[in-house]
Amino acid sequence: MNIEKDKFLSIISHDLRSPFNVFLGLTELLSSNFTQISSEETQDLLVRMNDSAKSLYNLLENLLQWASLQEGRLPFDPKEINVSQLTQEIIDIEKESIRRKELQIVCQIDENLQVVADHYMLQSVVRNLLSNAIKFTSRKGKVIILNEDLKISISDSGIGMNKKMLG
Repeated sequence: MNIEKDKFLSIISHDLRSPFNVFLGLTELLSSNFTQISSEETQDLLVRMNDSAKSLYNLLENLLQWASLQEGRLPFDPKEINVSQLTQEIIDIEKESIRRKELQIVCQIDENLQVVADHYMLQSVVRNLLSNAIKFTSRKGKVIILNEDLKISISDSGIGMNKKMLG
């Protein structure tokens, strides 16, 4: 169990590093060149910083939800959820990572698709799948999100996993 926790903490640390680096880089650029940056560039930097902060917040929220689930403090609470809307919210959170890697995101989730599920659990699953797809897709690659019947799939043009990694 400790090995699993260590592995999880390693993954979370790695996932937090990227948005923190983006945020730190943007704040450094803004603070060291403030007088030389146009108002349009400043606005763009502030939007990117806000996107990075949202991404950091959501990663931390995911960690807190996971800890609560592990301790049994977060009850299973199934409700009707619009999958398209939930997926779009997650895409919006990942927008800075998508922009930075110049990825093409194709979302073909039926906008009327409703499921009964626990919001936090479904959000966590979709966020983790999409985050991994973004992370392992090459620059200027493509990530496709679609639903077929009752199956939702996320595919990417990343490196993939061999049998040893799956086992």
